[in-house]
Amino acid sequence: MLALAPPNITRLTETVMDGSVLAFTLAISVFASILFGTVPVLVGSRVDLNSALKQSGSHGAIRGVGRMRRVLVMGEIALSVVLRRLRARQ
Repeated sequence: MLALAPPNITRLTETVMDGSVLAFTLAISVFASILFGTVPVLVGSRVDLNSALKQSGSHGAIRGVGRMRRVLVMGEIALSVVLRRLRARQ
């Protein structure tokens, strides 16, 4: 990893990888993957697929999908604005 590091980082050779921090990070990422992978499955299992497939147009069978989509788009835009501002400061 030191070969890939930029030369202007000071005291980089003094850093070490802590196994407990790495294990904690791995556990959190597995937990988040399981959590955010099963929630859509649970929501989707409550939908009557027959009526959902018969519906046409932009109206979905799951309530709140449009609202959730708008919230996600607003979050993405807000995050991009924040990242853009942070990048402009550098």
